[in-house]
Amino acid sequence: LIVGIVALTLIPLLLLALSLGYYASRQSATALDQRAYDQMASIRAGKQEEIKAYFDNVGDLMQTVARASEVRQSLREAAITQPQMAASADLEQAKTALTAYYRDEFGKQYSARNPGARNDISELVAKLPPQTLAAQYAYIAANQNPLGKKNELKQSADGSAYSAMHAGIHDYAEKLVQDYGLYDFFLVDAQTGFVVYTYFKELDFATSLRDGPWAQSGLGQAYNKAMAAKNADDVLITDYAPYRPSYDDQASFVSTPIVEDGRTVGVFIVQLPIDRVNQIMTFGEKWK
Repeated sequence: LIVGIVALTLIPLLLLALSLGYYASRQSATALDQRAYDQMASIRAGKQEEIKAYFDNVGDLMQTVARASEVRQSLREAAITQPQMAASADLEQAKTALTAYYRDEFGKQYSARNPGARNDISELVAKLPPQTLAAQYAYIAANQNPLGKKNELKQSADGSAYSAMHAGIHDYAEKLVQDYGLYDFFLVDAQTGFVVYTYFKELDFATSLRDGPWAQSGLGQAYNKAMAAKNADDVLITDYAPYRPSYDDQASFVSTPIVEDGRTVGVFIVQLPIDRVNQIMTFGEKWK
């Protein structure tokens, strides 16, 4: 179902395979019990099937959500109303607040996770278009919830039509994120490439995946793959790689087109943390 699933599932198994080979070679001189070897091989095969089942489950979810009427309606409304936020926003205030947020709050957390790495990316704010400035100000910089909990804001107090739409889709997205162990949930407008909704509200929110700061990232790749999909039910996946808006944590993105009357009107994307794969491979962290 998911393009490239076999290759993806084999990568996390490499370490286990190497351990198996090493264990066998070390014990050959002492007549390794064949049953123990067979048991290890069985574990490896079982984990591969478990990981494949996990990604197949996500693939089924993608198709269901992309066809949901509430998701399609929210996408249509968000594509119209998110750009309108700029008309009533104080863009200079937004720039100032976002520059401080990128430099201080995001930068501090990035440094804690990546000691010694350059953490100040606040220069990106100067290049953000009005739509991004207005939306990120309302849902990130002016959001009183702390970093890592920006998703707790269901509706901004800005009184915008976008925020009314946001309140309607946010509970739906929250349930899917929690029930399926996702990291984030994205809706992208196909016509403009703008991320018109995210659940978690990181620095990719309201940015362009055509020419914005994360267009060349895994998220941008996921968007491009879905836009190039030949069939409405195609589900595509990117390799795990560091993702800067998530502090360079490893992330994979799964995407599928949202199609109406034979035309791609949007893209639905989910971000998968590597934690779930690690949990499967380590028996819930009971074996490492």
